Amino acid sequence: MPSSNSQLRDPSRLDLWICCLFVAAFCYELPLIEITSYDRLNPRLVDVMTVVAFFFTSWKRNKSNKLLRAWELLTIVFVLAALISFAALLPINYGYFSIFFAIKYIETLVGLYILTGFNWQNHHIDKLLRFFCYGLIFAGAWGLLQLLGVIPTERYLPNGELVVVPPGIVLASFGVTYFHSGVMGALGCGVALLLLERKAIFFPMFLLALAASLFLATFSGSRGALAMAIIIITIMVIRNRRLLLFACIAGIIAATSGVATLVEDYSATSARLESSTEKNSVTQRLGADYFDLFGETINYHGIKLLLVGGGFYAVPMPDGNGDPKYRVSYGFHNIYFFAIEQAGLLAFFAMLSFFYLSIKHAVRNRKNSYATCGLAIIIGIMLIGWTGQIFLHGFGTENMITLQVFLIILLSSMSKQDPKRYKKIIQHSPPSITKV
Repeated sequence: MPSSNSQLRDPSRLDLWICCLFVAAFCYELPLIEITSYDRLNPRLVDVMTVVAFFFTSWKRNKSNKLLRAWELLTIVFVLAALISFAALLPINYGYFSIFFAIKYIETLVGLYILTGFNWQNHHIDKLLRFFCYGLIFAGAWGLLQLLGVIPTERYLPNGELVVVPPGIVLASFGVTYFHSGVMGALGCGVALLLLERKAIFFPMFLLALAASLFLATFSGSRGALAMAIIIITIMVIRNRRLLLFACIAGIIAATSGVATLVEDYSATSARLESSTEKNSVTQRLGADYFDLFGETINYHGIKLLLVGGGFYAVPMPDGNGDPKYRVSYGFHNIYFFAIEQAGLLAFFAMLSFFYLSIKHAVRNRKNSYATCGLAIIIGIMLIGWTGQIFLHGFGTENMITLQVFLIILLSSMSKQDPKRYKKIIQHSPPSITKV
């Protein structure tokens, strides 16, 4: 059971409401205003809420949280790698991308300082998570309108190039990549089941949140996100088998949707599942392909790749003519190799340290339903992260990493163990689900 943070203040009503809106803001990642052709520079709602929360809440840096300190170390390593890349590894016109993404990691750290900077009680945490569910319901509705052709699906690459999203891929109100909406849906499945278990959400709202989360995970086009949703739901059910009924209902809905998409050709996810044996499939990514590509990357960049990376967020690789092709904001579709190629082995071990401490705290607090959900999210990220760059800042993920890290820290290390007789926070909840 984690000790209470005596150094932190209890949140005021204003603090709580601002942080709730902050969490919900992660479900709307489209530009608020277009001020530049470089899409990532256009402000998002999360950027605005970071500034608002920084100045208008009474947050205090949580010095005692080991998970937050581990993320601080990762941020420092990345920022140093960005400065080295800007100064010595990249041409000046690409070096600016290193500085931009270093700033994004600093913004993420500031957001984490704010969101972990209060002595959250369990009913506060429940409210934060409910607002995340509200945001997913909004995103799910947005995605449904996209699928029906009511809302356009155009997106822009970081360099401002227009991207027409292929039919059947639902990006909803998220970034340019399908795994952004898919992973957010997978996270929502775990959070919705957690709130149901705790009787901290109205049952009709739970159904809407779970349906929206499953819709995003199923129709995003990401096979990894769908697998991540299954992993998270499975771990939640293992802890509390009373959730099995709702997990089965979710499975039936997802399976029915999958059959419908195969028949009607609505979803790119089903098409990508059918083509899993083709080139660049998940099965190949689980094989030796990544190691072969990593060997080619080391041969091209030399030992400096392991020391400081190949050029923070613009790592070049030779094109067909042997000239360097700078891969702005993307690289390995694997969080482990991605960390090495961007900032070297130190970044890789810093990320593993964060995962290790997160698992350690979650397992230590395993009798706590929050920690179980946190553990499910960690395991999902670590497993699916082998086949997709779903964790660190990158191409089209916008601010999703801030939410992921916050949920891991909050659920694994900041929640309190409930008493044996759990006092209901919300009276209108399904009577068949009881607190374990």
